[in-house]
Amino acid sequence: MTYKVILVVLGAALAGGCSWIADKYQADPIMAVQTDLLKPNEEAVDGKKLEKRIAAIGQDKGKRDELVNELLMLSDRVCSNHQAEIIANANDFNIVTGSITNLLSAAGTVVGGAATKAALAAGASVSGSTKTLVDNELYLESVGTTIVRAISVAREKYLAKIENGMQEEVKEYPVTEALRDVQEYHGRCSFYYGLMEISKALEQRKKTKAEIAGDIRALEDRKAKLTQGAALRATPADVRGLEERIDALLLEQLAAPAY
Repeated sequence: MTYKVILVVLGAALAGGCSWIADKYQADPIMAVQTDLLKPNEEAVDGKKLEKRIAAIGQDKGKRDELVNELLMLSDRVCSNHQAEIIANANDFNIVTGSITNLLSAAGTVVGGAATKAALAAGASVSGSTKTLVDNELYLESVGTTIVRAISVAREKYLAKIENGMQEEVKEYPVTEALRDVQEYHGRCSFYYGLMEISKALEQRKKTKAEIAGDIRALEDRKAKLTQGAALRATPADVRGLEERIDALLLEQLAAPAY
């Protein structure tokens, strides 16, 4: 939960700091390597030229693969530039340093768990007192490089799908499907796509022993409130359900990571 909250805070700060930041962290249109697909004097694919190449393919697997590889190469070049820009533009994060201090402090007051509050409070303290540390450590290392890695992993996985399709004949893997896949592949190269990939990964991570202990305490408190007092407010089935959940958490805690 700690890391997910921090990611949400960072994403909100980046999106809200300046209107041009969102555009800055999107991949540019596909541009230039040596190819006959480009518009004259522009580094962008010409739709009409692309249509002619598609029409000339027919059922020729070699021509289909040549076109797909050409588009993949264009996408890789653009994505490489975009990933470098994510790292190089760490200075853009200076714009929202003050906002992050306030947001981390506010989050620390509403998010449960001592470890979570401590982490958020530490983040607020660092961003407020040592701006350089925030720029270099919090953004460049924790966000910038991690997002670049998330983008690369997502694209590698989708590239495998395209490469598998290219093993098939045009009848089984038609050009229209291949082009859709190339577009999906290219769409995975953006700052926000990488951020969402990290968020999904954090949602799937295992809870720590301390986090599970907090969940157990919460269930025990709930059980105590339901079973104490003059009038019982829980049925035996309710109590058994809580006890089963506590037992399951105790087992989960045994195999949970310490941090």
